[in-house]
Amino acid sequence: CAKKIAVNHNVVMLTAIVLTVVAVAWLWWVRQIYRPVEYLAAADALLSVQDPDLVINVLSLIELKQTMSYEECCKVASERFAVHDRLRQRLVRRWWGWPYCTPPQSRRLFSGANIRQHVVRHAAEIDKLGLERWLSAQSSTPMDIRRPLWQMPLFERC
Repeated sequence: CAKKIAVNHNVVMLTAIVLTVVAVAWLWWVRQIYRPVEYLAAADALLSVQDPDLVINVLSLIELKQTMSYEECCKVASERFAVHDRLRQRLVRRWWGWPYCTPPQSRRLFSGANIRQHVVRHAAEIDKLGLERWLSAQSSTPMDIRRPLWQMPLFERC
């Protein structure tokens, strides 16, 4: 009888160890999928998931007193915007989970060719009516969610 109890005790211990290893592996796997991220607010997530084509861009227009070259604009954007974490995050929209923002990407985002993806040059001359039309069109134009969702257009001849 004592031998039978010892075998059962060993089986129980082995089962407990296996279950512990499986539970730890499962928790690690879940942690890889659900990393601590910044989830979108309920209203933003609802809009993002229900209709991905529904776009609401926030636009502002700044008129400069002196002219600024494209290179100067890229330099200012890379220096001033790099400190803001939100401008280094991108949106992740999943079909099976709540949308979220990635952790801030490295500050290399604001160097060289990367900044040129966000600072967009418009060299053609544009009048007030053309600018209003451009702003109206941009407010409903989707942005590429593979990159952080911001853009700085530069109109050189207004």
